[in-house]
Amino acid sequence: MLHLLYTFIKNKRQEALDRGIQVNKGDNYVSCTVQDGTNTVEGEMRLKGHMTDHLEGDKWSFRVKTEDEIMGMYRFSLQNPATRNYAYEWIYHQLLGHEGIIHLKYDFLNLTLNDQDLGIYAIEEHFGQHILRDNNRPPGAILRWNPELYWEHRLDELDGLYLDESYSNYSSSVAEPYDKGVVKKDGQLIETYQKGASLLEAFRRGEKSTSEVFDVDKMARFHAVIDLVGGYHSLDWSDVKLYYNSETKRIEPVGYESFSVRETVKIAGQRTPEDYATIGFDYHDRLFADRSFFEAYIQHLNRIANPAYFDNFMQTIEAELDQKRGILAHEFAYIKFSLTPYYDNIDRIRHNIELPKPFHAFIQNKTDSTVQLSLTPVSDYPID
Repeated sequence: MLHLLYTFIKNKRQEALDRGIQVNKGDNYVSCTVQDGTNTVEGEMRLKGHMTDHLEGDKWSFRVKTEDEIMGMYRFSLQNPATRNYAYEWIYHQLLGHEGIIHLKYDFLNLTLNDQDLGIYAIEEHFGQHILRDNNRPPGAILRWNPELYWEHRLDELDGLYLDESYSNYSSSVAEPYDKGVVKKDGQLIETYQKGASLLEAFRRGEKSTSEVFDVDKMARFHAVIDLVGGYHSLDWSDVKLYYNSETKRIEPVGYESFSVRETVKIAGQRTPEDYATIGFDYHDRLFADRSFFEAYIQHLNRIANPAYFDNFMQTIEAELDQKRGILAHEFAYIKFSLTPYYDNIDRIRHNIELPKPFHAFIQNKTDSTVQLSLTPVSDYPID
């Protein structure tokens, strides 16, 4: 149950609907009380989400932060389960956990707001040190590329100003920590932020490779899971979430909003540029330009995009998944659920990476002791 200054929230919602997009600037939080059974904590909340699908009808999306933990969190979001495609987002986080990737608590509950029953909501953990604790990681900064200027560009588009605004690109962003108020008060977190941001900047400038900056194995697993679920929304530079591990001194991925399951038509690594020397300021091209990372990625993709792997995984979550679907059925009994899209993605991925032929080969010249061949790749994968 949440009690809050409702009029302020309502006015902010109308502003966003009138604008066509929500940009949270300044202090948009209002005081609230959060109750979970017998537990009650004081906190603050605001509207959440950039796009207006988070504000439709009566099921608005909220970001909540509390001083004391409740349900194992002090930062979380509440939103219509439809915004993350119902139980499929829960499956995504279970897949990440199965692969040892940092993932979020994601669950379903009945929400009451100012004594009004709003029905079933998805509750999604937001970024704070509680995530690292529950994922067995040492304290450290959770990072992102600040997307503020990107959303300024989106606002211009909504106003009909279709300009090439280079300031809105990845190359103009800056690595920043989540939960800044907590980070600023902790010397250890400040240090991990500085080291993590320094590594990311060196990577962006091309001074360090993927394997010098990132945990190659975890990044490879993460991208293979994304391919399986078709969750490419979370690969955009403005959406990637990262964590600097002070023990490994490498940066790891943090799973967030896959919007899956969706059709996989092109795998994450199928974006290699023609000339690795000119990849420039592109996050993904630079990521996959590292040979050791690409090899690890293909190995994990072969393992994860496999019917036997997915069968075994589903057996481990079957009972809990039935429970989650049962909660959703209280309000969304009409929503169809099927595992077929995952197996369809597996089939497409296997056809994609099991090339019928890696390249065409032609004899260019030959002597008694030497044969020169001309090779022409037939795909956009690097061929060894």
